[in-house]
Amino acid sequence: MTEELLREQRYFEAAAVERERMRAALALAPAAAVNSGAAVRLRRETDKLIERLGEPDDPVAFARVDSDDGETFYIGHYGIRDETRNVLVVNWKAPAAAPFYKATHRDPHGLRRKRNFTCIGNRVVSFDDIVFAELSASVADLEAGDVPDDALLADLNRDRTGAMQEIVRTIQAAQYELIRTPLQQLLVIQGGPGTGKTAVALHRVSWLLYDNRESLAAADVLIIGPSSTFTRYTRTVLPALGDLGVEQRAIGQLHPPVKQGRSEPSHLTRLKGEARMAGLLRRALYARIASLPPTGRCTPRSVGVH
Repeated sequence: MTEELLREQRYFEAAAVERERMRAALALAPAAAVNSGAAVRLRRETDKLIERLGEPDDPVAFARVDSDDGETFYIGHYGIRDETRNVLVVNWKAPAAAPFYKATHRDPHGLRRKRNFTCIGNRVVSFDDIVFAELSASVADLEAGDVPDDALLADLNRDRTGAMQEIVRTIQAAQYELIRTPLQQLLVIQGGPGTGKTAVALHRVSWLLYDNRESLAAADVLIIGPSSTFTRYTRTVLPALGDLGVEQRAIGQLHPPVKQGRSEPSHLTRLKGEARMAGLLRRALYARIASLPPTGRCTPRSVGVH
């Protein structure tokens, strides 16, 4: 193990100790409540906060950024502070973490380097650095070489190491902009298989819950997936990002059970297949729409994934 890897491991271990101190402090907080009712409410809140800290063996961070002015931030799924409130790990949704996602070879956003960690539990196995001055030079070399677009895209899609892999990672900036799109609009994310649509959409939900926490709660969000297999996967992602209580349903679960295999007269089957049935169904569905009483919650917005 290199000396640099050992230094990173020591930092991860120190941050993990502080994370467990935070967990223990939260567990003791309800005992200070003025009465039993307050203790129950406080227990519910602290339990949620404890769950958002992740498991004791989760890696404390997945990245680190070094700025031009000498500052260093570690970025993780959960924010971690020491006893004196110094920040050890920045929550990925916090504004301080934005340069990690937005930095590119054209605009490093004040960063000299960003580092991505590979971990097993909280043990740092390896890391990869993107040094923006070197990355900018690599991109300039590629552009100067008049690489055909098709060949460049083929390289970007290939699993490889080195400069080309670093260039692929700069695409994160475009995804980050989608994640941070303002709440008050409809957003449709389109792309082919494996382009990260689901990951972007789920991270967007997580970021919206963080950035609009005064007006948007997990209970206001419904995630609809194409199948039960899809929702089984997505249910594991949001808790890992620190978000609990989001309702997730497969599209087939949005309607009551329907009996299948029922026999009916042939003339009725033909009638149901006629184009005019579309108008009838449309009128029937619109007739069922009703206004809900005001709740004080913000109007739900939607993210479409195609």
